Amino acid sequence: MKRLPLVAAIAVLAAAVGVSAFVWRAGPAPTASPTPSPIARASAIASSPGASPSPTATSGGPAPSASLPPVDSPLADVPIVPVAQYRTTVERVGRAEVRAAWEGTSPTWAGLEMVESESTAILATLGLEGPGGIDRLFLVPDAATVMSDLATNRKRLAILRADAVGPGVRALGWGDRDLFGVDAVASIADWGLTARLPQRSDTPVFDPAASWTLVAGG
Repeated sequence: MKRLPLVAAIAVLAAAVGVSAFVWRAGPAPTASPTPSPIARASAIASSPGASPSPTATSGGPAPSASLPPVDSPLADVPIVPVAQYRTTVERVGRAEVRAAWEGTSPTWAGLEMVESESTAILATLGLEGPGGIDRLFLVPDAATVMSDLATNRKRLAILRADAVGPGVRALGWGDRDLFGVDAVASIADWGLTARLPQRSDTPVFDPAASWTLVAGG
């Protein structure tokens, strides 16, 4: 009879310990501040007043560099040359013939043709001013058009920069001098007919001494 209260006390104590252990295990575990997901972080940044998201890389690679500037083309004294259709029998002209073509008094030429972007400088070189010859001045976009036009407009006299002269036209002498051919002058100074035109800085000005002539018989 004396042992029963002891056993009962032990049982009560064991039951109390078990309940405490159960309660401790079942209770909420201490939690740390949760780490938001990438989507949540982005949403928080977007919704925060005054916040600006950091720049992100694009999948297209680095931005393309700006296009390189065109080659400089400062003004230079560029030799110019009168040209006509390939089969003309005229061999040379001078200032008087050019002015007559400009003024409409020439028995040979019905007008002048030249590249539009070069016309102001060329007209100044030739001393042709005023509106008198405007209706007999034919301006075209490039030297290739000049050479094409002369094939069908055989009474036009054209003026081209020397380095633009091609096989589709005949280069004429200026006075008693020639820029092309066997008897060509040796220098631009000897030629004496130049205009202040743009010249690419990476390309030398036309040099008659550096050109060569091919003669063929048939």
